[in-house]
Amino acid sequence: MLLATVFVVGVLAPSALARPDYKKTLDAEAKGKKIAPVVEELKCNFCHVNGKAKAIRNTYGEALAKSGLSEENYVDQKSDKEKLAASVKAAMKKAAAEKSASGEPFGKLIEAGKAPGTDPK
Repeated sequence: MLLATVFVVGVLAPSALARPDYKKTLDAEAKGKKIAPVVEELKCNFCHVNGKAKAIRNTYGEALAKSGLSEENYVDQKSDKEKLAASVKAAMKKAAAEKSASGEPFGKLIEAGKAPGTDPK
């Protein structure tokens, strides 16, 4: 039984959606800015919907995905941390121009220290 459990965990673990490198880049970009405490408080929910599967993104997370943060790009770039960070920063810059649910661009909300994403429902 133990062997079967180890096998299942080993098979499923690589397919997990967690992308801590995205969070590291977000933390670095937020450092010293108004949004830093919000990023610290929300953690993964800065881009995802609290209490739902991590595959479910909030509106900001969806904008990031449309801006190039795809699983395919992550897999291609995860071994090159600098390239991955540059890709995340580029997606954040592109997503900043997208309109939030309130009609304000995500970038303006972030500059003001407000959580940009809402549950897309």
